[in-house]
Amino acid sequence: MSLIECDRLTKRFPISRLTLFGKTEFVHAVKNVTLDIQRGETIGVVGESGCGKSTLGRLLLGLLSPSGGQVKFLGKDIFKLSRREKQHLRAKMQIIFQDPFASLNPRKTVRQILGKPFKIHTKLERPKIEAATMALMETVGLSPAHIYMDRNPHEFSGGQQQRIGIARALALKPNFVVADEAVSSLDLSERTQILKLLKELQREFQLTYLFINHDLAVVRSICSRVAVMYLGKLVEVAPVAALFDKQLHPYTQALISAAPLPDPRATRARKRIVLETDIPSPVSPLAGCQFRTRCHKRFEPCERIEPQLAKVQNGHRVACHLHR
Repeated sequence: MSLIECDRLTKRFPISRLTLFGKTEFVHAVKNVTLDIQRGETIGVVGESGCGKSTLGRLLLGLLSPSGGQVKFLGKDIFKLSRREKQHLRAKMQIIFQDPFASLNPRKTVRQILGKPFKIHTKLERPKIEAATMALMETVGLSPAHIYMDRNPHEFSGGQQQRIGIARALALKPNFVVADEAVSSLDLSERTQILKLLKELQREFQLTYLFINHDLAVVRSICSRVAVMYLGKLVEVAPVAALFDKQLHPYTQALISAAPLPDPRATRARKRIVLETDIPSPVSPLAGCQFRTRCHKRFEPCERIEPQLAKVQNGHRVACHLHR
């Protein structure tokens, strides 16, 4: 059984302006996403800004209600659970935010921030909560000394703040963690350390990650499988080695070609695929393939038939008429 399963998951947001006939228009942030996440794996979600990556992560956590489809955690539809069952679910599913400082209460000390999950979800007494919070600090590589425990978030560096955010996410020993651009705001040295920490924590606590990021080099280093999103839809899903070795969707090919390489000569020798036209409006979706106006390989069926995500190789799925 998969840890997480979503089927035809859809989320649309109303926009304020009305059409000529007085009907509200909608932005489709996530559209008909079907995906399964296995225990212990790290699945990366990549794509341009505004493609729906963060919305998908929040839907899988139950932080947003879907407009259609369902999400199952260990076989149970999370949107049909009772209030008590949802509270229990909160302990099993957590999130690490992109901006660590914005996600931490500036008025609270680290002791209060890390102790809060235990006060809400457990019946531990104060001495045991104190011991648990100090153990969390050690787990993420921070000093558990009282002088640090009684500091506010602004007294720590960006990397330390993110470690505090990771500690808070791990407090209740979750099964599933969404890392939403968790290293994007960090400098290179801190980014490397946090990625190493996330790998170590995954092995120690048997965590399953949904890793949202726009840096393909980071995704390649930590993920076992990658899902590529475009305008709210999955266009390609594959094991990380297969995706970087041979991309099947033209959009994925363009993304990979734009990623810098460590060797400048290899970067110069590589053929760059440039997407010159603008992204179509998510308010008024195109007929057929949503990527066709920017695709260098489009042909007649792309104009009228919307491709669906289908298996073409072992573990490799793609939504493109070129592979039918």
